[in-house]
Amino acid sequence: MLNRNSTNFIRQLASLNLVLLMYLAVSNKCIGQNIISLQISPQLNAKSEKWEPLLKSKNGDLNLAVIGPWNTTNIIKLDSGAFKNKVISDKESYYDSEEGINGYKTKKVELRTNYRINIIGKSDSAESIFTVFTSSSKRKQTVLGILLSKKELIGNTTVLSDSKQLAGNIRLMNDSDRCSFLLEYSGGGGSIPTGYLLKGTDSIVVSTLYALVTKPTNDPKNPEQVIRVIPRGISLFDINEEQIAALVLKDPKEYKAKETENFSKHASVMISNEISKSNQMAIASLFAIIIGIEEKDLYFNHSID
Repeated sequence: MLNRNSTNFIRQLASLNLVLLMYLAVSNKCIGQNIISLQISPQLNAKSEKWEPLLKSKNGDLNLAVIGPWNTTNIIKLDSGAFKNKVISDKESYYDSEEGINGYKTKKVELRTNYRINIIGKSDSAESIFTVFTSSSKRKQTVLGILLSKKELIGNTTVLSDSKQLAGNIRLMNDSDRCSFLLEYSGGGGSIPTGYLLKGTDSIVVSTLYALVTKPTNDPKNPEQVIRVIPRGISLFDINEEQIAALVLKDPKEYKAKETENFSKHASVMISNEISKSNQMAIASLFAIIIGIEEKDLYFNHSID
């Protein structure tokens, strides 16, 4: 039988173990906490102006954006050069052991639309004529296929291909260099394009900007391990592979990770103040074009006229 001293000792030991377990739990949580950050270089973060792009108004389905000192004054759809081509293939039938007799028809739609946009800054202005080309191909189940199929699929549609391209020129008022761009959207409906922007002898690459979720490791050579990659916008790099600008899309999602100083859930624009004023104007114009035709305006911040 335990005496009083032994009982007290056991109680104290149990209390100490409980405190130790709580400490270890909290410590492990702090040590193992995930961190989320944007792929923004320290140089761009330190030597750039930062703004929240605002949608001041809409012109039909088009957005008029304000990016810091640059203001979109007009964006319109042009009638000349536009076309729409629709091709519907013959009906196809086949037999499948799981689906039974099935039938489909394929529809391909190509659409080209031209636009003009005007942007003004503090001491410069720009005008761009550009083309948006979209192509989509879909396979849809026919009425006969629905009736004869073993599966209960009503109007089953499969997207075979979906693409979107932007191409055009930007004319700057205070610069005689020709400026052109080509952007491609993966998946057609995607909101993050890649491509290039050419201005005189300057070649600028447009690539995807990611948010990285990392967790600490016990390896001194690799103290962090990337566990998730999230597309968040676009990065611009010069010929020397220096990051000179970024357009970050708004992201309302909550992540179970500690946010770094450069991470933001809001839309933002960063343009290096070490590049020429005309290059800043060209980049701001490209961003205004991307925002202008974006169908999902929830990616950007709104203002009230």
